[in-house]
Amino acid sequence: NSLPSQSYIDRCSVLLVTKLLENAIQNILITETTYMSLSVAKYAKHAQIACELAFPEDPSRELVNTYKYEGVRVSDLVHNQEPPATTFILPVFHPYMIDGAKTYAYEIWEQLGHRHPDIVTFSVESSMLAVGTYYGFKDLLDNHLIEKLPRFIIVDIQSTSLPIKSKAASIPHPLYKELIKIVEETD
Repeated sequence: NSLPSQSYIDRCSVLLVTKLLENAIQNILITETTYMSLSVAKYAKHAQIACELAFPEDPSRELVNTYKYEGVRVSDLVHNQEPPATTFILPVFHPYMIDGAKTYAYEIWEQLGHRHPDIVTFSVESSMLAVGTYYGFKDLLDNHLIEKLPRFIIVDIQSTSLPIKSKAASIPHPLYKELIKIVEETD
């Protein structure tokens, strides 16, 4: 299966895990249970990079079993000692994740016969995909493969009555700033 977690997030995690493998990372420490961390665990398993999920709280058995199924070692609390240099602590987002999301723009461009769409729409919840797609189209523009950027529309599918600025607390700060910039730049 080309997308093991059945989500765009796989585009982000496959590049991150590939880069970790290139840099001889032997362990990934996961401290938050998210779709991203589970996707990274799936790719790490295939790359034979060990993963540990460290819970600060008591997790559900179902959640623990989901991670264990992917070969993740589960511990009951976050370690207080400094991890070895060959351990990567998985952040909420990483620049390689954004680079992985760029592939979405390239795929759209190819499927449209090497043209750009007029408009692309994303939910706030898929902010990493939106930012990566923007930079993918920006690469195409910078290389003169398209003549202009598509307009980016970002919506909050949970509550369409709230403007994007109201969702700032749920989006990692650098991504929030990027979303605002993208919406403003693409009109």
